[in-house]
Amino acid sequence: MSNSIRLKYANDETTIKVGLQEIPTYKANKSQFNLYAETSEKPKSRAVRLCEKNLRAIQNELPDDFVMPDVIVVDFHKYGFDKILDAKGNVIGYRDAIGGHDPKSGKLIFNSKYNSHKKILKYVNREPGRFANKTIYAPYLHELGHKYYEDCVKSLAFSENIEYNKAKSIINHRLYDYITENNLSIQIKSKISKYAFDKFEKDDFSDLIAECFSVKGSNSFADDILKLLKG
Repeated sequence: MSNSIRLKYANDETTIKVGLQEIPTYKANKSQFNLYAETSEKPKSRAVRLCEKNLRAIQNELPDDFVMPDVIVVDFHKYGFDKILDAKGNVIGYRDAIGGHDPKSGKLIFNSKYNSHKKILKYVNREPGRFANKTIYAPYLHELGHKYYEDCVKSLAFSENIEYNKAKSIINHRLYDYITENNLSIQIKSKISKYAFDKFEKDDFSDLIAECFSVKGSNSFADDILKLLKG
């Protein structure tokens, strides 16, 4: 399906920093987004074309004020984005990751290994109840949801002239109080996903929002949580 996408790339490399990694890329000039391909993916990468196609399909579902971030398609294993580290920073294993979000820069990365709809669907459906959205768009909406959460934190910090961590604490406490006071924690697991519930129990609210974002408009619980966050 991605064969209908024809992308042209810039001639010059652009080095993009994601976390501690510096990734050499080429920008896709005919993309509708700030889409970059790690240099080994140029020029006819199925993964890049598929990313472009799927982002086009969901862009009308995004909030009106949502600003699309830079998106990089890259081999996760090549740059160590699939590493599992212990408390001392030692590599103790690898995880099968399909996407990621850099909170500091807002950039999104997608694993070039997942270069077909079949592979994406297999990933999101391999464990029942693991993800709220089980479509080909799930990874993209999930990572954009992380960015949405960070945008809300930064917006609150700016509007109230407070530190980022203070704004994040305010938002997290508001979400926690709303969920616990209304006995809604079980609904996270049953109506959103086991993934979001596991993270919520570890006081990680970004993944709760990411999962809600992936099913907004079709899930009333998710819509209520997102409305609370935006408010």
